[in-house]
Amino acid sequence: MDDPLRRLLTRWELQPPRFDAYDFRRPQAEFLYRLIDAGILVPSSPDDNVGRLMSHLERLSLSENTLIVFTSDNGGTPQYVAPLNGSKGALYEGGIRVPCAVWWSGIESPGRSFDEPSLSMDFYPTLAALAGAKLPNEQQIDGVNLLPAITQGAALDRESVFWHFPCYIGRGEPCSAIRSGDWKLIQKFEDQSLELYNLSDDPGETRNPAARLPERTQELKESLSQWQTSLAAPRPTEPNPSFDPTSVRQGKKQRGRGANTNRKKQPSVN
Repeated sequence: MDDPLRRLLTRWELQPPRFDAYDFRRPQAEFLYRLIDAGILVPSSPDDNVGRLMSHLERLSLSENTLIVFTSDNGGTPQYVAPLNGSKGALYEGGIRVPCAVWWSGIESPGRSFDEPSLSMDFYPTLAALAGAKLPNEQQIDGVNLLPAITQGAALDRESVFWHFPCYIGRGEPCSAIRSGDWKLIQKFEDQSLELYNLSDDPGETRNPAARLPERTQELKESLSQWQTSLAAPRPTEPNPSFDPTSVRQGKKQRGRGANTNRKKQPSVN
């Protein structure tokens, strides 16, 4: 096959109750969930289908020049992300920290781990570089090429990574975040509060030293604001006049320790 191609394979088995190996509607469902929480029971279908994909590539003699990325688009539900805080839709680590594994014959010393944060938008310039494609000059590229890190473990050429969710998604709230090294700052738009965390000491984001470290907090806030301005990113500041608190759907009680129990109830902002 002479022309580079890309394929996206999306698996849903990891989103309960779509485990194909067990019937979670039966009376023993709660017991099965506890086994999953404890890491004793894991769904087999994703593992089986990745194996089928690899076998098919080998049969087509494509495995040696195929790069495979196994990752997720966001964090899980609260009962599966503990001891991390937050969950899908939030900018706490439980909502944005996901596994990522890369398989490719061009990797030197396979089996290595890489501790620097990478983002899903990094795969665009990475796959373009791998395919020998030239990125358009008129298009802003949000990510960086991961090939030097993947092949040789080289450090990434950037100081900070950013997230911006100016709306209500999942269990999250309108907020923006920056991570620089081990330090992470979350800016909340509902009350304009700032939360600072050192992820090396506090990966569960339970201690907010923003008031004790005003210089560090201000430095990260300024970097975040500059990034937001450079993208003309919307930053909601006023309460939504159409907000109706009686229409807010109350979520079911969540199991586990991953939920953010400190969230304040505020009028929505726009």
